[in-house]
Amino acid sequence: MNPTSWIGLIVLGMAMMVGGSGLAAPVATTALWEANGPVDSTALSPDGKTLYLGGSFSYVGPHSGAATVLEADGQFQAASSLLEGKVYSVAADSSGGWYVGGDFSIAGAARNLVHIDQTGVLLPWSPVASQPVNVVRYVGGQLFVGSDTALTEYNTTTGAAVWTVASNGRVLALAVSGASLYVGGEFTTLGGSSRSHLARVDVSAAPATITVDPAWQPVLGSALSVRALAIDSLGGWIYAAGSFTVGGGARTNITRVDAATGVIDSWGASCSGGAVYDLALASSSIFVAGEFTSCGGSGAYLAELNAAGAQTIWSPQPDAPVHALALSAGGTALYAGGVFRQMTAAGLLRHHLAGFLISDGMVQLEPGWQQMVGGDVRALSAVNGPRLFIGGDFTSAGGVARNNLAALDVESISPTFGKASLWNPSANAAVHVVRVEPSTGSIYVGGEFSSIGSAFRTGVAALKPVTGVAYSEWNARFNAGAKVYALELSSRGTVLAGGLFTSVVGSATRNNLVEISLIGARIETLMMDIQGGAVRTLQILEGRVFVGGDFTAISGKPRNHLAAVSITTLRLEDWQLDCDGPVYALRLTADGKALLVGGDFTQVGTVARRYLARVDPLSPAVASWNAEVDGGPVTTMTISADRSILYLGGTFTTIHSSAYPSLAALYLANTTPLIWNPIVNGAVNDLRLSNDGSKLYVAGAYSRMDVNRSHIVETTTFPSETTPPLTTASLADNVAYNGITIRPVELVCDDGIGSGCAATYYTLDGTDPDPATSPEYVDAITLRSPTTLKFLSVDYAGNTESSINQRVYTIEADAPLTTASPETRTFNDKQLVVTLSCRDDSSGCAATYYTTDGSKPTTASTRYTGPLILTQTTLLRFFSVDQAGNVEAPKRENYISNRGGFGAVGGQLLLGLLVMVVWRQSRPMVLR
Repeated sequence: MNPTSWIGLIVLGMAMMVGGSGLAAPVATTALWEANGPVDSTALSPDGKTLYLGGSFSYVGPHSGAATVLEADGQFQAASSLLEGKVYSVAADSSGGWYVGGDFSIAGAARNLVHIDQTGVLLPWSPVASQPVNVVRYVGGQLFVGSDTALTEYNTTTGAAVWTVASNGRVLALAVSGASLYVGGEFTTLGGSSRSHLARVDVSAAPATITVDPAWQPVLGSALSVRALAIDSLGGWIYAAGSFTVGGGARTNITRVDAATGVIDSWGASCSGGAVYDLALASSSIFVAGEFTSCGGSGAYLAELNAAGAQTIWSPQPDAPVHALALSAGGTALYAGGVFRQMTAAGLLRHHLAGFLISDGMVQLEPGWQQMVGGDVRALSAVNGPRLFIGGDFTSAGGVARNNLAALDVESISPTFGKASLWNPSANAAVHVVRVEPSTGSIYVGGEFSSIGSAFRTGVAALKPVTGVAYSEWNARFNAGAKVYALELSSRGTVLAGGLFTSVVGSATRNNLVEISLIGARIETLMMDIQGGAVRTLQILEGRVFVGGDFTAISGKPRNHLAAVSITTLRLEDWQLDCDGPVYALRLTADGKALLVGGDFTQVGTVARRYLARVDPLSPAVASWNAEVDGGPVTTMTISADRSILYLGGTFTTIHSSAYPSLAALYLANTTPLIWNPIVNGAVNDLRLSNDGSKLYVAGAYSRMDVNRSHIVETTTFPSETTPPLTTASLADNVAYNGITIRPVELVCDDGIGSGCAATYYTLDGTDPDPATSPEYVDAITLRSPTTLKFLSVDYAGNTESSINQRVYTIEADAPLTTASPETRTFNDKQLVVTLSCRDDSSGCAATYYTTDGSKPTTASTRYTGPLILTQTTLLRFFSVDQAGNVEAPKRENYISNRGGFGAVGGQLLLGLLVMVVWRQSRPMVLR
């Protein structure tokens, strides 16, 4: 197995997955410096080259993992070590490298104990250390390790355990003198023997016979733990420190014990107010580090004690606890690590790491040595040449101090890409929101601060983009203790601020919402009395602002967590959709037709919606759109540049019942999640797209996202959706339609799982539709005359339908004409053949209907299919219908049968004549 560099390897936890649409999943990059605390808000400069961060942090720097090495030239070894987690202890080997113990992983696999060389290469040594390693000591080829439940010696070649002694508490401190291993910790039994947190083991015995020395039993009073041990070989003393009492309680947390007998000495040192974490024994004094507030008479967190146990005149006064100490090999330098950020006595910033020079018994803070680490330093080693090993509970080293505000260079071709710029307003408390005015580049920030940009500003400030100094002429003067959570710049030359406050400009009453002029910080007349909680988010739509937050009423009217306010009429709008929990995020779609609402709610209006809803910004209605978010609130949203994808952040765990912890992407049109599941182990507070839409900046309170970055990560975005929509018409063409019935044509656009249909454009005169000039389809189109309809659609991604759709509609009002033949209406034969003929010069005849009993024909009557055979006198009635649906008025023809030479009428006439002849023959004949 080849050695693997613990410096150069980047492990991408993100699977390169493909979404349902075939879009490649975003990939996190490793370039950006990270913050050592939550980032709540981000903003980009107008040119997109600078990313501003606001939050609760004190430092930004390159990723290093939980361990790094500082070279003699003051440069940290290259970033991205493999150790992710916490390093508790380090022991120098005999070759310039180190054994490192803690609670950490490598490439996602727990390791807890590793061996690295002086160049940062992870050596092929793989001991089994399933529990966190609290302490390691290497002496004369032997490696001793203390864990939560055992004391173990490991073979330095094979990594196998040589022997193990069980403990009923954590083993926290080890010191070796000859064949004696001194052990401190939280245990009360070690190897089956009762011991008061301190014991001695003879390590010269065979592994099978390793036992706790029965004769060496110091007794500590009120003991909780022994955390540090140091050996004075010349004096024969073991110095022990931690959390305990000796001398009947007269002395606390530090003592010395006879190395031979185990008897506790009457040495007079005492450290009170907190535990001692580490000791460093110099030639004539001992350095003490911890959480104490006084040691040897005075001095908090870091002290030097003389041989009598009294504090020397050295008092660096760090502002927070010190957890680790290391002396250089020659004893000329002392290094201290912990959670401190300043050495108060010298008034110099020292971010978790400080160096001191020791000369002629004097200890001085090295003024030019200012190396910064992003978090708690717990392990130091300075005995291997000029290099200093640094380990602890941090992820970055070699950065710069930045209090709650920072600016990163995000121009990819810049030589300082990813690094912090010199812009440093240094807010004295949290910054919750950052916005940039696009024309001037001025940065507007809101939060809980009272000092920022070298000026006193409460809650909100305007900062210069070059220097970070607050504009002197812009001071809104919020009340003391004000908290600003939301800022939105309007087109009116104002900024709206929302939060938790009661007044501005000293005395003007404004409860939780205010509008401020960008010029001169003039307070505008908008006055909404928002009660019941803070305003958390704002979104402006033309002359209206949607307000979300914790509140329950506005100006005396019930408004639970969501409301709309007119900033032109200065009135609360009637628009009302109450939520049953706080609203943290609002986002309008690009067309302004939908408002997305995120928060910690389960109902919006009367509709069940968990954490995310889509509502109509004009009429208070909840859309059927439902992403089925669960597990926690949505706190931030942004929409992709092509308008097709909605990126969500928060503390949720699932979408549509599938796991998407804290960060997800879904199609805006139909809520289908894209296949992208980055590993995020905490809240996502803000999402920001780069100006060109190709990058997504993910900010939050997480400590790990894929490439082990903390609190701010740059990722690529899903590529633009390129599939155009398809549009259909509800009315078929190539069919004629009558001009009597109104014919509405509905155009239906379908964009599948893409960005969604943005608009449909059409013409009625046969010309090609143009999105720039043609009418936009809104409602059904009514056809009253022959029409050539052309139409196409455009989706939110900007994709235009690949071809123009055309429908030709024939509209006619003339009914068909039906005639009967023959024209002769009397027939003498036994039968007459009658033919009905329909003529329609437009759409054509569809059907002819008739009756022969004299009744009025309808479309339910007999349909004419061929010649009719008449055998008697018949009244024929008939009509036709054309293809357009036009109906002819019924006609009639009377056909008379005259079979045998007489018809019905002729027979009656003949009968009359016969009667007359008979009558005449019956009269007497008279001869003249």
